[in-house]
Amino acid sequence: MPGCPKCNKFWLFLIAAICWVCLRIDAFGALRKKSQQRQQAARQLVVGSSISTNSRRPSGSTTTTTTTTDTAEEWEGQKWTTAEGEEEEEAEDDPNSRLTLRIRSKARPYRRPVKHSNDPIEVHVRSSLYQIVDLDQRNNLATLAAYFDVCWLDVFLPWNSSEFDGITTTFVPLRWVWRPEFYLYHSIQSRTPDFDSAAMVEVRSDGTVRLFVPITSRALCPINVKYFPYDTQNCTFLTQF
Repeated sequence: MPGCPKCNKFWLFLIAAICWVCLRIDAFGALRKKSQQRQQAARQLVVGSSISTNSRRPSGSTTTTTTTTDTAEEWEGQKWTTAEGEEEEEAEDDPNSRLTLRIRSKARPYRRPVKHSNDPIEVHVRSSLYQIVDLDQRNNLATLAAYFDVCWLDVFLPWNSSEFDGITTTFVPLRWVWRPEFYLYHSIQSRTPDFDSAAMVEVRSDGTVRLFVPITSRALCPINVKYFPYDTQNCTFLTQF
């Protein structure tokens, strides 16, 4: 071993490295112990402060945090009430808003809009075909796009236009008012129109309600092309209201 200088250097380096690691471990342990002691002292200080505060607080008193929360809740309630009051004031000043509120309060979506239960309702319908989407000769099917212009009188909705700055026509959500039922007899798909939840209707001051109903119907249509190109095709689409 003495005759090997490289081996001596290696063993010296290894011993020095081991000593350095031991010193680092001791230092880390000392730091960890001090940190634990500080945390324990801080906990004791917090507990002591809490006990001292509780002992000095008279019975029935509330903490500062609770008082602040209650105050915030009361402030939010006052703010909410103020906002509602501002909306009501704006509605009173705006004739369109007042008219909308009136229609909303008078409308009866699930009741026939007549004075007496035996009174009939006249529903005026105008239909128009604006596109032949598809004509399936093999399966005798026709797909058509059309719309219905439907009008009827709702006795709950008339208003005096002079009370609403001369407004004679307005628009409200369809779900607010009564509407006639539609049924497409010859359709092989959905036989009732699917109304959008955001659909609107036109309401006039005399109580007339006007609704546009777009439909796309796929129905049976016998097709005879024997005399093509001089043939004429007749397709029947029956609709009930």
